[in-house]
Parts: sequence; structure tokens; C-alpha cells
Amino acid sequence: MGQEFSVPWIHKWVPEVDFTEEQIPCLYRTYYNNFWDKLMKKDPQTKSIYGQELLDLITKIIHDYKSIPNKEIMTDDSTSVKYMTRKISSHDEGEQNEMIMNYLDEVKKKILLTISHYAKSDSSMRSETSEDMHEVQPYEQESPVDALKKAEDFLAKLKDKV
Repeated sequence: MGQEFSVPWIHKWVPEVDFTEEQIPCLYRTYYNNFWDKLMKKDPQTKSIYGQELLDLITKIIHDYKSIPNKEIMTDDSTSVKYMTRKISSHDEGEQNEMIMNYLDEVKKKILLTISHYAKSDSSMRSETSEDMHEVQPYEQESPVDALKKAEDFLAKLKDKV
């Protein structure tokens, strides 16, 4: 591509209180930018602008960027609508309907395959919790009598050990 450039954008903001024409106090913000001061000063010996080299470089880089052709979206010709339209148009109406249905089935399969691929590769919390939900053991509800019996048995074992 070529050499890139950088521009020292050094700003200095200074708040100032002043009066409007109607003598109303007003807060102003004055800013200073060193970049423009340096760029526009003329060299007394050469009578050229100090920043002329930088301006020329900026102009060249912008021109280089504009000369790069825009990238277009690459499409697969075997599934593109234009390709299918040309292919289908050369057949009679009965075959056209069948070919359209086959094409739509192919598109549907590709979309479903893509959706399932994204669902498998999704690492969001939503997908993790939905997968975990299927791995959880089913909840078995115990009756209060069973829970009480288990607690009594546990306490009896503790008494025997002590």
C-alpha cells in the first residue's frame, strides 16, 4: 500500500467567562490546536508551507485508498437466484414448477443446517442452560412419611455409633 501517516491532534480546551453583546455573563470554550499552526506556517527560506510534505502524503494516501476497487460479496453461482432463473427459464412450465420446488427444498435444507450449526456453536448462557436442563436427573417427589422414616433411621445409626 505505501507509507501511512499520523497527525498530531493535540487539543487544548480552555473555559472562559465573558459577556455577550447584551452584557449577559456567558461561559465559552476556547480551544487550541497545534496541528494547524504548524501546518500553515511558511518557511522563510523556501517560501513553502512547513506541512506541505505531510499534506502531499495525506493526499497521496487518500488517492491510493480511492483507487482500491470495492470488494463485492462473493456468491456461490450454483445456488444464486440469477443462475437458477436462467436455468429454469429454458424449460417448460411443468418442469419449471418442479425445479423451483427442488431449489426451495435445497435452500430450506441449507438454512436448517446453518441454524443447527449455529445452535451447536453458540456459547451463550441460554444454550448452556438449555443443554444442562436435559442432563438433570428427574425430580422424584418423596412423601413426608418416607422422609421422616429416613431421618429416624439416620438418627438411630448416629445413636448406635455414640
